[in-house]
Amino acid sequence: MARDFGLIQPWLIGASAAMMAQMPGASMAELMPHIAARDNLLNWLFLAMATPVQFFSGRDFYVHAWKTLPARTANMDTLIALCASVAYFYSLWLLLNGGAGHVYFETAALIITLILVVAEGDVANCCEGARMKVFSATKMIDATPETIWAILTNAAAYPEWDPNADRIEGQIAPGETVTAYTKLSPGRAFPAKVSKFVPGRKMTWSGGMPLGLFKGVRTFTLTPQGEGTTLFTLREEFSGPLLGLIGGSIPDMTQPFEQLALGLKRRAEQGA
Repeated sequence: MARDFGLIQPWLIGASAAMMAQMPGASMAELMPHIAARDNLLNWLFLAMATPVQFFSGRDFYVHAWKTLPARTANMDTLIALCASVAYFYSLWLLLNGGAGHVYFETAALIITLILVVAEGDVANCCEGARMKVFSATKMIDATPETIWAILTNAAAYPEWDPNADRIEGQIAPGETVTAYTKLSPGRAFPAKVSKFVPGRKMTWSGGMPLGLFKGVRTFTLTPQGEGTTLFTLREEFSGPLLGLIGGSIPDMTQPFEQLALGLKRRAEQGA
């Protein structure tokens, strides 16, 4: 309930401002002291109502943005948190120092509110099912699932057989977070959680933005074919309401996935 209330606070701010603006007066000179007092009161009202939106409704954006700092990278959470913070803290500085000028508390609240409305509303649910970007690759490998699994779960060794991997940090284990660095996007970090882990059979890495605004799910599947052979399948799905905005920056992963599958095949068959 508190979070839902946070979504409508910017509209309450606007309604309050409109009501307070209706002040009768005979002339502009007589109204000026009242206008100044009213504006100051409105600014404090904006601050009081925008603050819960900023730090309660929008807390997930700050938490996820903070987590990107150790990797010296940024994502959409960083952009949202930065834009909302600039509007909020500039306005707070202006208000506390008695400066003249327009405050942007309502703008800070609206940035967070509109993103949350898109993520939690019916429009988001429709877009979720209609928009998806998928890449996949399969390869028959003359090695057992156990041999292939040992390769897939050795994070440090990925650059030795995946030509597009720069490095992978972290431990590939259930519930752990790994951070991938790829030659396709030099300098960028791609954190993901190992959300599914079935030894010798299936593993899923999940990442993206909070509230499902943008999601990336990569699944590694090993299917035994008998006589020591295994069908390897790699599939990645990108989805979410912001896919239309972010999707254009996602490179075509068809060839990189084929190269990963071929590199895995060569590595596994050499050790088989």
